[in-house]
Amino acid sequence: VSLDVREHSGQTGAAVAELLSAAGVEADYLGLPEHARLELLTRELRSRRPLWPAGQALTDTLETAIGPLREVQSAVALAGPRAFGRYVISMAESVSDVLEPLLLAREVGLAILPVPLFETLDDLTRAPQVVWELLSLPEYRAVLGGSVQEIMLGYSDSNKDAGFLAANWALHEAQRNISDVCRRAGVRWRFFHGRGTSIGRGGGPASRAILGQPAGTIDAGLRITEQGEALADKYSHPVLARRNLEQALYGLLLSAARPAAPLPDEWTDAMARAARRSAAAYRELVDSEDFLPFFEQVTPIHEIARLNIASRPVRRPGAPTLGNLRAIPWVMSWTQNRANLPGWFGLKDGLNEIGVESAREMYAAWPFFRTVLDNAQMSLAKSDPLIFDEYLRLNGQGDHRLARMLRQEYQDTVALVQDIVGAELLANEPRLKESISLRNPYIDPIHRIQVELLRRSRATEGGLDEFERPLLLSIQGIAAGVRNTG
Repeated sequence: VSLDVREHSGQTGAAVAELLSAAGVEADYLGLPEHARLELLTRELRSRRPLWPAGQALTDTLETAIGPLREVQSAVALAGPRAFGRYVISMAESVSDVLEPLLLAREVGLAILPVPLFETLDDLTRAPQVVWELLSLPEYRAVLGGSVQEIMLGYSDSNKDAGFLAANWALHEAQRNISDVCRRAGVRWRFFHGRGTSIGRGGGPASRAILGQPAGTIDAGLRITEQGEALADKYSHPVLARRNLEQALYGLLLSAARPAAPLPDEWTDAMARAARRSAAAYRELVDSEDFLPFFEQVTPIHEIARLNIASRPVRRPGAPTLGNLRAIPWVMSWTQNRANLPGWFGLKDGLNEIGVESAREMYAAWPFFRTVLDNAQMSLAKSDPLIFDEYLRLNGQGDHRLARMLRQEYQDTVALVQDIVGAELLANEPRLKESISLRNPYIDPIHRIQVELLRRSRATEGGLDEFERPLLLSIQGIAAGVRNTG
């Protein structure tokens, strides 16, 4: 099984800056504008010389970036070239971000194929231009050769940036425009979908997600991440694994068979307006001065941060803000209290921008739009206002203006979605609806217990240490019962 390497663009940039400084090529690489970085990097890629002095120990920054590549080289020597897949650059924002790992790999004599990961809303918007500029460089095309250009798309940070509807539309348009770029450049491409299990992180049934891809964007296949509880839910038994793989293959074959075709202008115009309106409503909520304190009171985010249940800290370095909160705990916090906010908030404003009649037409005839609304139905159906009310009462948040607003938004969104699809939530998916109703009686008592544990631990000095194990068990129990949690 091939393994990828994934590194943050900030880390690779810092490592390349040290290499260039040590070689006397450029003392302040990170201070250069993008055009100067590209000129320098392409010049270096035309050369074969190493940059780090032979025999000199690597700095910590370089060891962090080059050490994994040395391990890859050892694995390839031991097991063959298929041991290594691709080099993924997370938070890729520019062409230089994609070229930098090539210099790092040259230091150890390893050939790599870089994969830019576009994660935020701005990065997804810029992605087609970045890919075009990248594929226009002869130095990069020499590296790519006849191989497939892989592009990874991030579902989590785009949702946290702009909300459910705007993120879905940004991902749709990024795929459509990047495909056009690759087609014009004469390069085969493959999208790598970095989906989580929750709807707020691109989750939902795999076949439905694949069928919702824009027509003409599946070229050399696709890749999809499966994370968290999805691994056990889908692949722990051969029968389950076969069924899920069959469904994914079904979606892939149908989607790949659809030729690229222009969408009706009225649909794309309506979605563009809806995305802007939806994003504005979402940002108005999360940017309000009292949102972060409210969020910390009505969700178990602090408790999740203390529990050893993830591979990374819940926040990136820096002062505690919504911006540096990682997407997984952000989504998980809202699933624990059953508000499921990342899976539906802002949708009502976007749909109102489209209009009910137009939305009905788009739902009936456009697979992408149908997938978006069907996934929203799942999020709304798994939400529970009565349970959310119990979390709102923690620290007296029940009468908070945001609590009142969220209650009303949920009711209005459910009513509008039902009006557009012409039925109650999940009426077209009776098995899923029944599954939720069968699981809820087992999950509800765990929510009651968790609320009481949160109340006691927050009222007691050092309470989280005292109640750590039962809180962990309650978080795990709710996650297992609700599913699509993070």
